[in-house]
Order: sequence, then structure tokens, then C-alpha cells
Amino acid sequence: MGWLFGKKGSSGEDGLYRGDAPASAPGLDGLEPTSYQRSATYPGSGTYQSTVAPEARAYLPPAGSAPTVSATPYASPYPNHAQTQQRANRTLTRSLIGFLVPILLIGGLVVTGFVVVGNYQDEISNVFESAPAEEVQALQGVVGEPAEVTVGGNSYRITIQTATAASSAAPGSIFSPASGGFLVIELSLTRTDTNSAVRQISWFDWKFTSDTDTDLDSDLIGGGYEPLLSTLNLEPDATATGLIVFDTTASAGTLSLTNFEGTWAQWPISATAPGMPGG
Repeated sequence: MGWLFGKKGSSGEDGLYRGDAPASAPGLDGLEPTSYQRSATYPGSGTYQSTVAPEARAYLPPAGSAPTVSATPYASPYPNHAQTQQRANRTLTRSLIGFLVPILLIGGLVVTGFVVVGNYQDEISNVFESAPAEEVQALQGVVGEPAEVTVGGNSYRITIQTATAASSAAPGSIFSPASGGFLVIELSLTRTDTNSAVRQISWFDWKFTSDTDTDLDSDLIGGGYEPLLSTLNLEPDATATGLIVFDTTASAGTLSLTNFEGTWAQWPISATAPGMPGG
């Protein structure tokens, strides 16, 4: 009935009964209860005295303010799968390019090298390949008689003087025959043209063909027989006399003067009995 009649000591200055003050106010967020502060006034009659402890107030936002939301986006600690796949694809592409480019370059160089070598071989073959036999009419000579022979742009008077079958090398020579014998031919050459250029006649331009030997080149060493006509570069009207030697036991066959352009002259050969060549 206190609200009708009031209670002594419980009214305010206006004399109205306001109820008994509690012994204490409960604590906030687990803090210890605090004593009731009667001095607080309510809205419309003054400021409000908070009963919340200072430690708890620090965690409360100001009255009337909105919660603060951070503008910083959330960054996941795990990599994005699409980005990882893109990086892997780019890395793989670079690796393949780095692997294929050197292979393509090397392959191009190899192909180019084969083409160049093939062309070079064709040119060499064209230069040194023997011309068809019908392009050069070989002169048919006779041993012991001079023959007018044309070799390219030069002309010679050639005489095959003797042909001797020798069973050993020259006296004092260590170059014994591999076949068991030597065919030694003595001849003389006189250049009869006056051209400024001269085509060299070498030991390998002389060939001997028999029933047992086919296009046998003359021997560079010649079993030690001298004077050996290994290389000739005659001036106009100059004459050379000497020997050409074949490592063979054959005593009969055909002697030919031949180069890459064809065969220029041929002589039938029938060697005499073994003896000292040039004697």
C-alpha cells in the first residue's frame, strides 16, 4: 500500500514515493555487483548516471552511433585455384618454347648444311666427272713413233719409246713392288702450242689397262726408277724425257693419257723381256 500512502524516507523532494532502493545493482559482463546510485536522474529531469563499471564502458560504442565496419576486404590465406592454374599454364608454355626453339634452330642448321654439302658435292662431281667418250676423240698412237696429241687447250708431240717389264725395284731402292713387278715406260713430250695457259699433266693422268688390271694409275714412287715424270708444266717448245711406272706384273695392255675431260690418246703396249729400263 506504499504507493498510496508513501513511505517515510523513500520519497523525493516532490514528496512522491519512488520505491525502495535495492541493496545493489547486478554487475555487467561478469563484473562484481555495484552499489545502487540513487543520485541518478532519468531522461527529462537531467543527466543519467551510468551504473556500468568504467572497464565495461570501454567496450561499448557511443550512444546513437552506428557500428563501424572495416572496408578492408577479407584476404584468404589459400591461393586461388584459377590463378594457380593460369600460372602453371604460363610456366609450361615458356618451358615448351624454350625447349622447342633450340631444336628448331639446330634442325634448320642441319638441313641447311645438308643442302650446302649436297650442292658442293654436285659441283665437285660436275668438275671432275669424266666427259662422255664421244666428246674426245682419242688418238691411237704407235710405240716408237711421235704422235700429235691435244690435251685441253694445249698440244704435244709424244713418243712412247720403250716398255720394260722389271721384276724388282731400281738398284738401291727400298720400294719393292706390291704386285711382284713393275712396268716401266720411257717417253718424251714436246709442247707445240703457244697458249699463255698450260694444263698440268700429272702421274695419275697416265693409265694402264690389261687383262688383269683395269685403269691402273701410274706409281708416284715408281720403284725408285729415275727420272720419273710425276708432274709436267711445259713451256712452249719445251721437251721432257723420263719414265712412268706401273706396279703390275702385266707386260701387255693399253697405255692411256686421261683426265677428267676424257681420254686424249692411247698406245698398245707390249713390254720386252725383263731388263734394266732405259738401258
